[in-house]
Amino acid sequence: MPRLLTADEKEALRKVCSEVDNWTAMGLWKGYGKEPNCYNAEKHKTTLTLITDFKNQQDADKWNSKVDKQVRYKGYAVGTLVAAITAPYNLSVLQNTVLAIAQGETLASFSKAPKAKEGSKFIVIITYDYQWSPHPAYRKSLKIETRSVMVDITGKGTYESKSVEEFYIGEIPDSVARAMSMAPQQLFRVEP
Repeated sequence: MPRLLTADEKEALRKVCSEVDNWTAMGLWKGYGKEPNCYNAEKHKTTLTLITDFKNQQDADKWNSKVDKQVRYKGYAVGTLVAAITAPYNLSVLQNTVLAIAQGETLASFSKAPKAKEGSKFIVIITYDYQWSPHPAYRKSLKIETRSVMVDITGKGTYESKSVEEFYIGEIPDSVARAMSMAPQQLFRVEP
């Protein structure tokens, strides 16, 4: 794994790469010292998967009668993970609000949760995709993609929804966005 840049190193590189006087009109380096690598991007991606198995009709009926409450439980599971990852960063109220909005938007796709049947599975896959580059034209963001699928007993999809939200570094602190995208991939089984 390559060495990760510190926040100070990133800021210094960003300043050097975005300074117009360091470059010729043809895009050649004319600044002081060795040309920095302004085209190198730092990318991290991880996935959180939540699976609910409906092993019998009783499980399916329980889900169907309380689907809104079940969706909130899934939200709490994601919220717990986000809180655990971001806890060491002592975030401000504004930063916590932005993360709550990110989580809420990510979970918005659950608002029309499908009906379950015996033998079906509800699968939620949340992908955190971080990208950073010192180049002014490159994206510096955390993209959160949520895909939810209901599959029947044969494995055939009976429902699918997808949402994508992108938060630029600054809206979410760089260190938090990086930590979320570098967390180990995890799979959680959630009771119906």
